[in-house]
Amino acid sequence: MTEDTAQPAPRWSSRTLAGGVRVGRIGSQIVVEWQGIGRLLISGSGSSGRFEPVAGIDPVVLDKFRATSLVACRRYLAGDLSLHGSAVRLPSCAVVFVGEKGAGKSTTAMALVERSGGEFLADDIVPIDWIGDTPVVLPMDESLWLSAEVSAWFGRDSNYEGKRPHPPRARATSSEQLGAIVELVFDDSVDRVDLQPLRGQDAFLVLSKAHVCYPTDRDAEALRDLESRARLGSAGRIFRLRRRRNFDTLDAIAAVVGQRFDGPTADEGR
Repeated sequence: MTEDTAQPAPRWSSRTLAGGVRVGRIGSQIVVEWQGIGRLLISGSGSSGRFEPVAGIDPVVLDKFRATSLVACRRYLAGDLSLHGSAVRLPSCAVVFVGEKGAGKSTTAMALVERSGGEFLADDIVPIDWIGDTPVVLPMDESLWLSAEVSAWFGRDSNYEGKRPHPPRARATSSEQLGAIVELVFDDSVDRVDLQPLRGQDAFLVLSKAHVCYPTDRDAEALRDLESRARLGSAGRIFRLRRRRNFDTLDAIAAVVGQRFDGPTADEGR
């Protein structure tokens, strides 16, 4: 996207964000630019603004962006919390899967929905609000985005490149109390699915990497981000799940997650 010659050029933040995202200011307004997608010009509180997509963008990609990243950006500027991950509603709580790109967040969520009776809550962006001191996960978007290889494993259409949206078997229509945040890690040295609780610095680092932020170099903003992570870390359980890199682990993951968070030992690890 080219700079708008009708207004001053943005003063860009010193922070570098992943995925070619830039954040800056034009006077009192904030500018957020996603390379190849578009630009948002918005008030500092996130209450009002306009988004301008780039010409020729795939409408399916644009719809996904509007329903996830754009919402997360507005939430962040308004002081609300979102995590980069996928979320599933189990009978007693919501579980959020986080991790590096390609860690299998969407795939794991899809497996819990399709094969273990879960309900889809969110994919890519997971909004978290508070009811008193209790964190709750909000339903967001209508589909999980899967690669052709993953789609084929679930017996769905796989004649495409990249990722495409797939409506799940069941969707949650209301918010659900957060039960756990699970960092997914591939580790071919383990013989079975290994789920371990994290505490202290390890837990805080997981939250820091998953926290969706659009920083504008304001000191109060950095403090707010730290406080948001600390509050979430105090209220929720955080785990690391290690498994081998193959589809055969998905059923085992579903069994382990279901037993830990919905069985008689669901409260262990607090």
